[in-house]
Amino acid sequence: MAPGFVMALSARILAGRLVKIWGVAGCLFAATGRGGETEKHWSFQPLTSAPVVANTAWARNPIDTFVAAEHSRGGLSPARPANPRSLIRRLTFNLTGLPPAPEEVERFVAASRNDPQAAILTLTDRLLATPAYGVRWARHWLDTVRYADYLREDPLGSNKAPLYELYEAWRYRDWVVDALNRDMPYDLFVRHQIAGDLMPSPDGKKVYPDGLIATSVLSFGFWENGCADKKKVVSDIVDDQIDVIGKAFLGLTLACARCHDHKFDPLTQEDYYGLAGMFYSSRVLKSVGKKGDHTVLLRTPLTTPDDHRQKKLALDKLNALKDALHQARSDLPTPARMLAWFDFEQNTRTTTLDNVGGYAGTLHGDAIIGDGKFGQGVCLDGDGDFVDGTAQPDFRVKTGTVTAWFRYDADIRSEGQIAGMPFHTARWTDPYYGLQAWISPDGTHLGAQANHNGARIQSIFPSSTQLDIGPDEWHHIAAVYDGRFVRLILDGKAAGYAADGGAPDGHIAYQGVPNFTIGTRNVVDSGNFFKGRLDDVKLFDAPLNLAQVRAAMQTPAPEEFALAFRNGTIPRSLAVASKKQRAHIALLRADLKQREESFQAEFPPEVPLAMAIQEGGTPDSLFPGFQDVPVHIGGRYDRLGKVVPRRMPVFLAGSNQPAITAGSGRRELALWVASKDNPLTARVIVNRIWQHHFGQGLVRTPNNLGVLGESPTHPRLLDWLARWFIDEGWSLKKLHRLIVTSATYQQSSQATPAVLERDADNRLLTRLPLRRLESEPIRDAMLAVAGNLDAERGGPAEAENSVPRRSLYIQTRRFDRNEYAMLFDCANPEQAVAQRTVSTTAPQALFLLNNAFVLQQSTAFASRLAAEVPTDGPARIQRAYALLFARPASLQELAVAVDFIAAAPNREQGWREYAQVLLASNEFFHVE
Repeated sequence: MAPGFVMALSARILAGRLVKIWGVAGCLFAATGRGGETEKHWSFQPLTSAPVVANTAWARNPIDTFVAAEHSRGGLSPARPANPRSLIRRLTFNLTGLPPAPEEVERFVAASRNDPQAAILTLTDRLLATPAYGVRWARHWLDTVRYADYLREDPLGSNKAPLYELYEAWRYRDWVVDALNRDMPYDLFVRHQIAGDLMPSPDGKKVYPDGLIATSVLSFGFWENGCADKKKVVSDIVDDQIDVIGKAFLGLTLACARCHDHKFDPLTQEDYYGLAGMFYSSRVLKSVGKKGDHTVLLRTPLTTPDDHRQKKLALDKLNALKDALHQARSDLPTPARMLAWFDFEQNTRTTTLDNVGGYAGTLHGDAIIGDGKFGQGVCLDGDGDFVDGTAQPDFRVKTGTVTAWFRYDADIRSEGQIAGMPFHTARWTDPYYGLQAWISPDGTHLGAQANHNGARIQSIFPSSTQLDIGPDEWHHIAAVYDGRFVRLILDGKAAGYAADGGAPDGHIAYQGVPNFTIGTRNVVDSGNFFKGRLDDVKLFDAPLNLAQVRAAMQTPAPEEFALAFRNGTIPRSLAVASKKQRAHIALLRADLKQREESFQAEFPPEVPLAMAIQEGGTPDSLFPGFQDVPVHIGGRYDRLGKVVPRRMPVFLAGSNQPAITAGSGRRELALWVASKDNPLTARVIVNRIWQHHFGQGLVRTPNNLGVLGESPTHPRLLDWLARWFIDEGWSLKKLHRLIVTSATYQQSSQATPAVLERDADNRLLTRLPLRRLESEPIRDAMLAVAGNLDAERGGPAEAENSVPRRSLYIQTRRFDRNEYAMLFDCANPEQAVAQRTVSTTAPQALFLLNNAFVLQQSTAFASRLAAEVPTDGPARIQRAYALLFARPASLQELAVAVDFIAAAPNREQGWREYAQVLLASNEFFHVE
């Protein structure tokens, strides 16, 4: 540049931008990032303590004083406060990822009239206390740590086996949800993930499951499959672990120093390999393996050998108690004619036991144990669910009775067999009789039927005028066969009978082995599955009279019913068993129930596993055991240089660090990262929380607070928040509460033209920006307003997007990603994502118009509106607006809706299409 030449301001700005662009592209190779001025970079300095200046005119808490100072400096004013309806919708979506219920909106609006700040505090505390908070904010964190449930299948493999599977990654997801809901201090949250396997268990046990599970974050990285070069895959794993820790916790691109000194930050290659030694001295693989083999991740038991011994001792005690109870019952005068009694109170995952003969009934299909008439019952979906068991010889009888409590679903689709039992024949392999109790497909008729050799010999089919059997109500049925007549008894009253001589039923083909069945006919492929709930199923080898059936309905304790059955009535039977006998058996039953509950809570049926990291390097790798590692020249494991002791980066931790002489060093790393003296950790997380409330962080490069990252828009505010956060015990919930109760957060999204011109990108926080919801809350909100959302939390992820659970529990795949996730800008699970992209594309609109999931929710939403507001008119439209937008519809919107619905071929279709239009609207997808 010529002497005296002064570059124009615009040219200097342009030149500065070009230099930055060239740097990002890797064009600046000078060692500008080491030492000197870069070590004085703002984020590497200790937190400052800025004084809080009161501002009574606008400020509601200290946040606002810092923001107001920038407003004043820029000659700008904040936006007006948001109206209560917008505010509750904004806050509810921000904290839970779900829309507020109309009733919650109206309560908040009413409370805001009296004391707006008290109303927002009450609302905030309520939302932070809901389980939905952890689900919502766990998704933000999982983006940051490149979480995935599933990788891909091997396109070259004949069996489509996964290249390397993530197995129990879902345990980490559930741990994050739980940690956030419990408000685990953030420093502990960090330490768990870096070295949770080395932390002592709070209950003093040898294994700390939460600590092991938390370290899964170091296992589900993205390093392709590593089949070709097994030594390189170990280096790639270590690099991924350093990268995720650097970005997620420190806001630094540490992995940039793998091959050479960092080009911008004062991070040397030796610093990198000082950290790398800690992870080479740890392992997430069983072994390096052979070339071409799939990578096999470690799966660590969450129990110890001592736990197994304790489980066996507890199980032995449990079985001894069961034997004692069985002996006490056998000492009583038991009814010889009762064959089996299933009350569904003694269950495993796949079986249920009866109270008389100890027969095991097997649960088939999706049959599950749930709420019954008296306690637990069996729940059947009418689509292949049933319970059966192989009968013993004493089941082969010539007469019998089947009784059960049933509650059928209104949408029962086929003739539903409630229960059945086989009959006796001359030889075991002969065709045999069967006694069945069933309900008609439309739920209006009951039947009792006896069959022999494929011929229906007895059948009752009363008309609907004879019976009152509504859906979703518990009723008792008894089918009785005495060798000549079939009798049907409903709710203790005779409902009908039939004699021999029914027409043959040729389509029945019995199984070769006599089975008792619950929920289906005891034939092959009958398709007659019951839909609803069953409880208290009893099988007898004799025809019961009416009094005995009524006794069977009452279902007291097993030992008392055994006595009651003897005489047919409850009162007379109680005198048969002595008070001492009844008290002894009652005590045994109570003790057994308590021990079973404790056993199930303490000892899961299968040994749980976690993808935890372990101490000691990978066997048969270059660096097994514990050791410092050499610099990899150019990042290559086959070109080794100087050995670097395990340590923290010198530019942050100093050169006078204690030597790591035992273990991997991850414990020391965890303590250093989570230290209150670390200048980065609190700044990074405070910035992330701010980002997800305002759309942008105070630093707009959340994963990079280094030299190449942006400077904070409000540096004094960022440092004050970080210091406050530490002083308040690293509580994330307190941080949320502070942010959302500020006047800054409660601003409207509307701004004047002058403000928009001078603060176009809202760096001075002159408003709360209008924001589109992410893909997960869009989908979850659709399910919620349609009334279909399944709030069940935890467990393995669902493979299909159609499952109505929160989106957090739908599989996150790195390959073969689902269509919805890609269209609506889900985070890329191959990398640590600091901020999602937001796109508006034609395929998104087409998805909302044509996708089966959207159409299902639209139909369900229209049905919900019709059920809640039976009157077809403006009131129903207003209900739709309240559910979706938390506000009433305007007169113009009402008129448009009325015309739109009227134009459809019929009202039902009109409402369904109108519901879809609302669900696909911009207002539903955006929060202001």
